[in-house]
Amino acid sequence: MNFSERYEHMNRQVSPAPELKTKILQAVESGKKKRGIRPAAVLAAALACLLVFTVPVCVLAAENPGFNSMLYEVSPGLAQFFKPVDLSCEDNGIRLEVESAAVEGDTCQVYLTLQDLTGDRIDETVDLNDSAGIRQARDCITNCRLVEYEEETKTARFLLTSTAMDGGSIAGDKITFSISNFLSHITEYKDVEIPVDWENLPQESPSRDAVYTGGGGAAGETLSEIRKAGLVRVLKPMEPAAWPVEGIELTGIGFINGQLHVQTAVKNVFENDNHGYFWLEDRMGNRTECLYNAYFRFDEDDSALSRQDAVFDSSREALRGSTLHGTFWVSGTFTEGNWEVTFPVQE
Repeated sequence: MNFSERYEHMNRQVSPAPELKTKILQAVESGKKKRGIRPAAVLAAALACLLVFTVPVCVLAAENPGFNSMLYEVSPGLAQFFKPVDLSCEDNGIRLEVESAAVEGDTCQVYLTLQDLTGDRIDETVDLNDSAGIRQARDCITNCRLVEYEEETKTARFLLTSTAMDGGSIAGDKITFSISNFLSHITEYKDVEIPVDWENLPQESPSRDAVYTGGGGAAGETLSEIRKAGLVRVLKPMEPAAWPVEGIELTGIGFINGQLHVQTAVKNVFENDNHGYFWLEDRMGNRTECLYNAYFRFDEDDSALSRQDAVFDSSREALRGSTLHGTFWVSGTFTEGNWEVTFPVQE
């Protein structure tokens, strides 16, 4: 019998009386609804009752997700300690499994696999779409990256690395790793040249103010002013132009105050990670990167629509003989589910 099996067997041997479990959970739920009472305080009192009556908290944490979530509010370390071990999970025909774990001092490395048991939703481009969640008893710096894809078994292998911020040994800790969705069948459009007739563009294109939602680039002072104002001047969106990138709309190319703006829009951003970047090339092949990118929205915009202007410090006259280029990534498949594994890490 391995560690996971022994742990599960021990948990099954103990269980609080149904009446007591019901009373504790009702107390937590009622505490949520009472105005002026913090749920964490209610749960702390409930935990005191559990300890007095020697009720196994791990049973309640396993049987009631709401209780488990509130336990994290009181003590992440305690919540993680009582989290039941589960090395694999299946949902929506997808299996998440802990393959191996190794610890050295303050760092652990864990191999996890994601396998499609029923279809073809996982490939070599699979991306966890920022949906991965990691819970530990201590503050850690973590990252998770794809390291291998096995086409024959439709299995993607990820390496999770976690390092304790306090430098202490991570051996004996328990980690919970979860995923709520992922992307796959991602197409790369590499070095796409976008034909532009600079002479036919007006010196000043129609523009308007928009609500600034984020961005970046080398123009730190300009971006600082934009962030402070909360507004950014952008091109007025036009009907999407015909171009080879499917999944990203090209909604404008023009000049505002002597600077080139290239505007794109992406629909259904919660179900894809369609993105890319632009640059300019002169006759000699020398590249000019954009000054900054500004993401924005209009009041009437749906939150699932992402717009941005890429801004270059180049006038129409300076662009004679130059060409506009870009590289883009477009998602093909979006898969949702509820996958979670919890595992101990030992030296």
